[in-house]
Amino acid sequence: MILDLHIPYCVKPERFQNRYFAVGSNEEKNAYLAALKKEVLSYEGDLDEYEIRAVTLSGSSATVMSPDRLGDLLRTVREKLPVSKCVEVSVDAHPLTICTPALTGIASGHPNRMELIIHSDNQQELETLGCSFTEQHIQNAILFFKRFHMNNVGMTISYGIPGQTLHS
Repeated sequence: MILDLHIPYCVKPERFQNRYFAVGSNEEKNAYLAALKKEVLSYEGDLDEYEIRAVTLSGSSATVMSPDRLGDLLRTVREKLPVSKCVEVSVDAHPLTICTPALTGIASGHPNRMELIIHSDNQQELETLGCSFTEQHIQNAILFFKRFHMNNVGMTISYGIPGQTLHS
């Protein structure tokens, strides 16, 4: 079983997104995480015949949420649901949000994989997409992952961006 906890919040909507995203205040984001935690708790005991082998905090910007609350949500999943001992716990990360406080708070939930949503490493393409981050933010995020010994990092890159060349 895979448990996908979708986080619809983002730093700002980007062009060419094909899913629903919200910006929201800290109050709204915290209320969303509280509701998500309540929903997780509502499944306690109901899934005992299953084994959760992967947990994802998806939505491409999960790290825009309170890192401490994300860590708490992941701890709740691990404590209250039938999670495998070798579970993969993955967090979709936004380059602008990767820093010491974010990684410290999220780490309390013991994620073992980060998925950095970068779309491109070309500044012109990032601007075309309306991304709120730059090539430098991507490089900084990678350095923070290295500093925190997070070695299982994936990167999501888009292709077919308007104006994209075969070379880029």
